[in-house]
Amino acid sequence: MKLLATLLIVFVNALPVFPQATSDQTTPATSQPAATTQPASGGTAPQTPAPGGSGQSGAQASGPQPVPYSPDEFPAWSRDLRRFEIISIGAFPVALLVSSASFQLVRYAQSGFSQAYVPAVLGSGATPLSAQEKIRVLVAGVGLSLAVGLTDYILGRMKAENANAAAGPGTVGVTPNQTNRPNTGPNR
Repeated sequence: MKLLATLLIVFVNALPVFPQATSDQTTPATSQPAATTQPASGGTAPQTPAPGGSGQSGAQASGPQPVPYSPDEFPAWSRDLRRFEIISIGAFPVALLVSSASFQLVRYAQSGFSQAYVPAVLGSGATPLSAQEKIRVLVAGVGLSLAVGLTDYILGRMKAENANAAAGPGTVGVTPNQTNRPNTGPNR
């Protein structure tokens, strides 16, 4: 227990400390943002910033503003790898559930449908999984989720090759993460 507390203290002390942002528009007495006056359509009216704000609107904020990534900012292999990673990690919980249920059903059938090995999905299993069996289930879940990610990658490459073949010779290729759909709606 002392080791856990020590590790927690070391972790908390290792976190970066960011100084409190100060604003030029704070009043010294209350340290709250002061009311600002900005011209409105009917004249000037005092406007107070949102609670916890710095007293600046989004248009007046100074400093670097975030810019969306451009399509050519990352190489195609890194986008493919990132998609593989996201698909595999997202498929892992379902793959683990499927591998666990499959393993328990196979174990139940191999035991001659003994009541001692009834899977947890069909009732309360009397015999829990051993440590070695749990590792097998985990490895099967990881393998299944990697297979889902690899299948997605292969299907994406086939789709890109078909799009490149349909575009004809001498045209710029399409990567699997790009689409050939026309912009037909407000959300595309």
